[in-house]
Amino acid sequence: MSYDATEQRFAIRATLIANDTRESYDDIFLHRSKIGYHINSRTRDCVKFSLQEPFAPIEVPLNATFYGEVYEGSSSVAGANVLVNLWGGDTAERGRYSGSWTSVGCVPVTDSYTSATGGYIHRSLYDVTLGISDPNVFIPPSQCG
Repeated sequence: MSYDATEQRFAIRATLIANDTRESYDDIFLHRSKIGYHINSRTRDCVKFSLQEPFAPIEVPLNATFYGEVYEGSSSVAGANVLVNLWGGDTAERGRYSGSWTSVGCVPVTDSYTSATGGYIHRSLYDVTLGISDPNVFIPPSQCG
């Protein structure tokens, strides 16, 4: 996943495997424009759609409640865990919210919230790199029009 809080956009690459069939998709969510794209990586078919959900930043909301801290990972292997802070609460934009961020650096690990349409969203983040290594991931291919 690529994430840009300033420009309010996400780009997600997903691979689905079912019954010996493998398909890869790129999803681009441009919240400022309220437009999304779903692109089949193999066929390059593109579906453009209207975004109904407000942008959901990966952040500790200003009114969040600190729930505590825990170690995530294994305690039986040295260096195989990380201390995270747990935060949660309610926001006007996203309803009920919770998440975990590293104690050092405040790097996001998980976040969960109730979407505006009533669904539940949970994100787990791995191998987080700060900064945007390839801003082109937010540009839909020309066939998307």
